[in-house]
Amino acid sequence: MWGLTKLAAMLATGISFLGPNQQTILEACRINLHAHFEALIPPVTITRMAKKNNITLPEDMWKFQQTFFYPSFEHFADAYFKMILPIQNAQDYYDGALAALKRFKEIGTCYSEIKFCPDCVVKGVDWQDAYAEIKRAIEESEVEGAFYTRLILTFVRGLTNETNAVSYVDWIVEQHQKGDKLIVGIDVSGNEAQFPDLSPYVAAYAAASKASLNKTVHAGELQGAEAVDHAIRLLNPDRIGHGVSAINSPETLEKLRENNIPLEVNVQSNVCLAAQNITSYVAHPLPQLLQANITVVLGSDDDTLFGSSILEEERRIIDNFALTQKDIWGIYNTSITHSFAPEELKTRLYQMWKQAYGQGCQRSKFRTQK
Repeated sequence: MWGLTKLAAMLATGISFLGPNQQTILEACRINLHAHFEALIPPVTITRMAKKNNITLPEDMWKFQQTFFYPSFEHFADAYFKMILPIQNAQDYYDGALAALKRFKEIGTCYSEIKFCPDCVVKGVDWQDAYAEIKRAIEESEVEGAFYTRLILTFVRGLTNETNAVSYVDWIVEQHQKGDKLIVGIDVSGNEAQFPDLSPYVAAYAAASKASLNKTVHAGELQGAEAVDHAIRLLNPDRIGHGVSAINSPETLEKLRENNIPLEVNVQSNVCLAAQNITSYVAHPLPQLLQANITVVLGSDDDTLFGSSILEEERRIIDNFALTQKDIWGIYNTSITHSFAPEELKTRLYQMWKQAYGQGCQRSKFRTQK
């Protein structure tokens, strides 16, 4: 496995993640279903933004890249807010999105769902303007038959109130009616330890269900299995972000199986935050979740802040668990099934998956039908 020091250097310079024997974009079909927009912007792009906008970066700006480990969620949030300081205008959202999508292409990502948070847009920039610029970058980056991206509008615990959450869902519905269907679902993220109650989002999720919008929610990352139960009971999600604490509760695992709710697994993220006391790759419960017949899809979460990528997630899983490359291909197939992509796009993605991994590759030994 590549060392974090080498990975940090690559992140800082913008060098491609592809190794000498790695599949190219035309050969690979990686699926990333959990990634947050701002934390995907490469450091080299952030540095250029700072210079362009005359922003002086904190001296310890990139200190986290020494280890990529955070003593607490608050330390992680501090690094996040320092990272977005150079973002000053709508054009920066376009530039950041273009750079992030370029990196996704370089590592053979054929489909990704990126989380966009209106309440995280910097002061002085209208969130709809930021969305329009991200949308422009996505449309310019799309490659027919090779590279697709969709967005998930994300609420933040303790920041997005009930009224705003409902208004965001109403806005998504209006956009769909106008023919803009780039946003394919909603999510709730943020510090679940500080804000464990999801009741402020019940009305928004009910409105999303009524409008046939897809729904995921971060739960069971920093809190116990009861947080996953709480999310299922209140919000009826189609997927759960992280959810690793479910492994500690047979009852919660059964709820996930009964409702066939996939977990969006982000191994590096969980290790960097020591979520559920996961302080090493081998301590991650991914193998146990699969053995428990829990549907799993993969994500990179916050690439720049965690030194992650969907390619690195793949490598870490193979290096540390009794899973093979074909097992990963099967998980990507499962990810297509449980993605929020429209059915027509899913059909294309299945075709791309077959082309990348071969007709003889086992489609998926994991649960795929909901």
